Amino acid sequence: MEEKRDPYKHKERWLEWKQEVQDKGIEGISKVNSDRILAYLNDMELGLNLGKGCPKEPRKPSRLNDLKGKMTFFSKIFEQKFSITDLTQVTETQLHMLLKDMRDGVIKKRNGEKFQDTKTFARDFKAFWNWWMKINRKNKIIIEDITEDLNTRPKEKSTFVFLKKREIKRLSDDLNFTNRTIMHFALDSCIRPPTELMNLKKNDITEDFKEVHIRDEIVKKGSFGRTNKLFFSSYLLSEYIQRKNPKPDDFIFNFCPASVNKYLGRHAKKLFGTKMTKGGKPYHKLTLYDFRHMACCYWSKILDKDIEIMKRFGWKQSNKIRYYSNFIDDDEDEYNLITYLSGDKYELEEKKKSDQIINLQKEMFEMKQQISDMTNLIRSSFTNMNHIQEVR
Repeated sequence: MEEKRDPYKHKERWLEWKQEVQDKGIEGISKVNSDRILAYLNDMELGLNLGKGCPKEPRKPSRLNDLKGKMTFFSKIFEQKFSITDLTQVTETQLHMLLKDMRDGVIKKRNGEKFQDTKTFARDFKAFWNWWMKINRKNKIIIEDITEDLNTRPKEKSTFVFLKKREIKRLSDDLNFTNRTIMHFALDSCIRPPTELMNLKKNDITEDFKEVHIRDEIVKKGSFGRTNKLFFSSYLLSEYIQRKNPKPDDFIFNFCPASVNKYLGRHAKKLFGTKMTKGGKPYHKLTLYDFRHMACCYWSKILDKDIEIMKRFGWKQSNKIRYYSNFIDDDEDEYNLITYLSGDKYELEEKKKSDQIINLQKEMFEMKQQISDMTNLIRSSFTNMNHIQEVR
């Protein structure tokens, strides 16, 4: 089986980082912490010494990259705040104080922004501590659980950039053809960008461009493959594929997710500014993944039953609908998203007709020019013949 495409290069980054720290350890933290984290990550990569209730399997590079980032962060902050150079010597009070400072904005991200959710940090420290307790328990040493009172429950609501239907239309008109196609297809197919999107092949689309098959091997863990009908992106998609002309087994979309996100954010800022949207994030923070959230908002109003929404999005639990949509609606008019964006087909057809007329006019002009040149050549030939006869 072909390996799934990795848009964020998780595997490549993980292997490069492992090679870098193999001899010198993790830069910027104590040797004790470096050795602890490397031992922890090595076990996670192999699927050893996992906590109770955790999936008994090796952790993927994406998860390993996340863990090494979080644990390196904890090492640096505990050393700065409490002069602790060994993570296993942290007390329960110190751990809770650090997480409170993160929630309150005392400790900020590297870019100066406040942490939106500290539960993922609490969850990952708890995973590390469970590992520490387990490897000690194997040696008959009991370690106190300092993470027992941490709140590690996932967020019930998400934050995202929400665009109203009129704003989606305005943005669509402002984007180049490729990104316009990606946006419409993401909203229509309800696919996960960028991973599922970038792993789609031409033969995953039906010949009439009315359906997309999202294969089992390209979906994320916990999801499932599915076939979704397309309602308003078919014409754009067919035009895009016609221009790119991929082979049946070629990937349809080839792009850098970071570049596309930057492009989308720049255009959203130009059109709408930096105000906050209903989704809890400002316009200029727009990314590809926000279209999945918006798709959930709008398709929740189009489809009648939760099971239909879950099937279209690849979810096994209905609580995902609330998490992704927050039940936000655009109540400015009665038209749904399908009706609103289907008009783009006719705009594209009109543009195509206009381009054909322009090309035809160019061809006619070139033909007239050729006829004029031939006429001048014939006249010149007759003139030369008459001159020769006069000389004779």
